[in-house]
Amino acid sequence: MKTGTKDVKVGTTTKTTYEKVKVGTVEYATGEIGIGTKVPADTEHVKYKILSTDTTKSCSYCTNETRYTWEIYTVEPVYDVVEKKEEVPVYETINVYETRKTPVYDIRTVEKEEEVTKTVYETKKVPVYENVTYYRYKECKFEKGYTDVVWTKNKIDSNLILRGYKFTGNVKQA
Repeated sequence: MKTGTKDVKVGTTTKTTYEKVKVGTVEYATGEIGIGTKVPADTEHVKYKILSTDTTKSCSYCTNETRYTWEIYTVEPVYDVVEKKEEVPVYETINVYETRKTPVYDIRTVEKEEEVTKTVYETKKVPVYENVTYYRYKECKFEKGYTDVVWTKNKIDSNLILRGYKFTGNVKQA
């Protein structure tokens, strides 16, 4: 008679998993230049590299004012996929039966004992794993505006930059 089941360790198997690990960062120049008296602090996603400094005195009794010109960089993390292997146990479920002695009578009514044994069916538990694919995406924001083109002979015209213009590097053909 079946009395239940039990799990029995029958061996081990290797479990392989993959983990995304940050290995560094990469910087991309945005092409934007900033000018001001204070350089913004770097953040996780943006860096500011000083291109030049200029100290001027606006009047004889005023204090010196330092103006900085900086370039803006976007910082993005770089990831690598690392394989991890781990030994895990494998279990097998077996049925448990009770053994009893049942008296059997023959024609002479003599009592004798006989052992009853039944077939045992097994169920194996095997871990199942799946591959996971990671994706990354980037969102862009579109802002409406207008373009006002001004030409200058100076590559870094601080008067235009102070008024909010950006240097594109385009050259007007004569």
